[in-house]
Amino acid sequence: MLLDIMDNFPRCRFTTAQISLIIQFAKNLGVPNVPSIKSLRNIQQSLQSNCGGVPTRIESMQGNIFYMNDIRDTIARDLANPLVAPHMHFYPEETDGPISEVFQAERWTEYTPEQLTPIL
Repeated sequence: MLLDIMDNFPRCRFTTAQISLIIQFAKNLGVPNVPSIKSLRNIQQSLQSNCGGVPTRIESMQGNIFYMNDIRDTIARDLANPLVAPHMHFYPEETDGPISEVFQAERWTEYTPEQLTPIL
């Protein structure tokens, strides 16, 4: 799991050679159950096909190509996850003290309850 997280840092991509070196270090330190690079790639591919969304390819007017995830799929996965769903907030919260969360800000109170996301 840690290797997969390290291999998927958004702005710090590791090469296969670097991940292989980290795997070798872990094995030399006696870490149990360290996967091979091939096993890691197979697990990553399986996770992506089973859990990941399919990004949409978009070409800008300037010819730049980028990919975009569908926010609806992401929110649906988050709501289906029993570890994540309880921490999601859809309605404003009024506090007497200092604001520590975005849903406590005055901006969220500008909307009427009918305009907010209904909880089913």
